[in-house]
Amino acid sequence: GRLDIYKQVIILFNNSDWFNIFFGHGVDSISRTIGIGGHNDILEVLFCYGILGFILFCMMLYYFVSLKMKGRYCKMVYSISLIVLFYNIFFSKMFVTQLGLIPFALCAGALSAFSHGKNNSSLKISQY
Repeated sequence: GRLDIYKQVIILFNNSDWFNIFFGHGVDSISRTIGIGGHNDILEVLFCYGILGFILFCMMLYYFVSLKMKGRYCKMVYSISLIVLFYNIFFSKMFVTQLGLIPFALCAGALSAFSHGKNNSSLKISQY
């Protein structure tokens, strides 16, 4: 299953030329190469977007993990979000699909706003 897929992707990455290692093989290249997705966001990002994309991916994760939450409820929701996030990173293709990235972006935006002390009134959409 998944371990065989992981091994295949790692072998393909290690056998790549330097340009593809640094810049990647392109969007959805694992599926095009082995006929199935990588089932792991870390491998997907590394293979498809290279070391450069992987560094940007790690910077985004670092930002998300380093948010400081205020309030008990926000801390609980944030902790649950981190658990779901890292589960999805290791066992799915959340970041390389639009359907996976949209909920993450919405959640990250809301958590980022609440971590900076924004209250509900500043998040309201003005009505005309």
